[in-house]
Amino acid sequence: MSRNFEMHRSYSEAQDRFDNFVLAGLLAVCAYLGQGNPYAPIGLNTETVYLLSLASFVLSALFGFKRIEYVIVGYRLNYQLLDAREKKNQDREDEARSKLEEVKPKAERYYKLRNALMFVGLSFYVAAKYWAVYA
Repeated sequence: MSRNFEMHRSYSEAQDRFDNFVLAGLLAVCAYLGQGNPYAPIGLNTETVYLLSLASFVLSALFGFKRIEYVIVGYRLNYQLLDAREKKNQDREDEARSKLEEVKPKAERYYKLRNALMFVGLSFYVAAKYWAVYA
């Protein structure tokens, strides 16, 4: 096998492991917050900030799932593109390429949303902890 193929496979495997690790961490955080946080009626209170933190982490996990889904779709489309090239089927190649160009930005968008909401959730959680002490 070529070095390019080996490097790409290493990169893909590392990316997949990282996405799975982050998603598992997010689900563990959601379980921890869902079980351990105090909750009260929604209002201007610490418990509402805890709830916002949990909601941010849940949304982040949802976007993590969607990212993994689109990465898998991208792998399938990439296979179809390469298969069409080998078989010299221009129509299938063009179709796979156009679908792949639609999927790439979605996977990237879900990556950014997942990471941003992780940061937001952590920020809400830290704010709730400080608010509980100083309010």
